[in-house]
Amino acid sequence: MLDFTKLSPLFSCLLKDLISNMEDLGHTVNPYYGIRTLAQQACIWRRSRSTAEVNAMFDKLEANDCPYALEVLKSVGPQKTAPWGTNTYMFSYHLIGKAADMFVDGDMKGGAVYDVLAREALKVGLTPGRNFSTPDSGHVQLGSNELNKLFTMAEMDVILRDLSL
Repeated sequence: MLDFTKLSPLFSCLLKDLISNMEDLGHTVNPYYGIRTLAQQACIWRRSRSTAEVNAMFDKLEANDCPYALEVLKSVGPQKTAPWGTNTYMFSYHLIGKAADMFVDGDMKGGAVYDVLAREALKVGLTPGRNFSTPDSGHVQLGSNELNKLFTMAEMDVILRDLSL
């Protein structure tokens, strides 16, 4: 179960509103993932990436002065290959406590009920992952899908390092 106390206060409040609205519509919502450490994100990101993609990310992190993110990505090591789990490594709203993943009505595959979730998320002021270019149906977040436009890689590296302290 999701620990709402570890989420940003505003996001936690809006997420509770979303869940309540979904329940009022007769749906069962099971949030299972909220805030993540960068190491958790790295494991999820690496599990569906080729060695070449991982090595390219190592190079990109080094070139963009991201020593913390580089260290974490290397330290988690290769992951057992698994289905896609995330669109991004270091620009995830999960890393700053402003995103959550959930199942609705026990559906784990992103069926039509996630159109309802997306609609209700927008009503309370959240961005639904269902609308991303690579859809993430059970994901909602506080903010647009453009965290990388708010911070440079180097700035995000410092933010994530400071959050880990």
